[in-house]
Amino acid sequence: MRRFPITFAGLLAMGMLILLSPGPAKAQDAGQGCNAASITGNFGFMVTGWNNVGSSDVPVVLVGKLVYDGMGGVSGTVTSVQNGVVSLPSGISGSYKINPDCTGASLITPANSTTTAHFNMVVSGQGSMIYFIQTDNGNTVSGTATRQGQGPH
Repeated sequence: MRRFPITFAGLLAMGMLILLSPGPAKAQDAGQGCNAASITGNFGFMVTGWNNVGSSDVPVVLVGKLVYDGMGGVSGTVTSVQNGVVSLPSGISGSYKINPDCTGASLITPANSTTTAHFNMVVSGQGSMIYFIQTDNGNTVSGTATRQGQGPH
C-alpha cells in the first residue's frame, strides 16, 4: 500500500528554511490576532520525517509550493522522495483554519486521492512563515512554509 498521500498531505501542508528558521515556533502574531487572511499567497515548503509503511518506518522528504487564498482554501504542488523512491510533482488541495492566537489546522488531499492528511500549524512572522506537524498516526513529519516574494500579507 502506497502511503504518500498520508505523508504529504505529511502539508501541507511546507520552505527550505527549516534549519535557518529564526528560533522556535511561537504565535508571535497573537498580539494582533490571526485569521485565515493572515496567510495569503504563495509559500514554498519543505517537509521531512518518517512514514510508517507496514511494520517499518521509512524516511520521507517533500518539497513544493502552497497557495493560500486567505479564506480557508489551499492548493499547490508537491514532489516527494519516500525511502529513496521519487514521486513526480502532483497537485494538492485542501482547507485550513487559523485561530486568533495564530495556531491552526489544515487538511490536505493529493490529486487523484481520497486520503487526507491532517496538520496542526502555527503562523509566525506576521504571516510570512508557517510551522506545521502532521497529526495522523503512524507518521512523524514536520515542516516549514515560507512566503515567496513580497506578495499579499
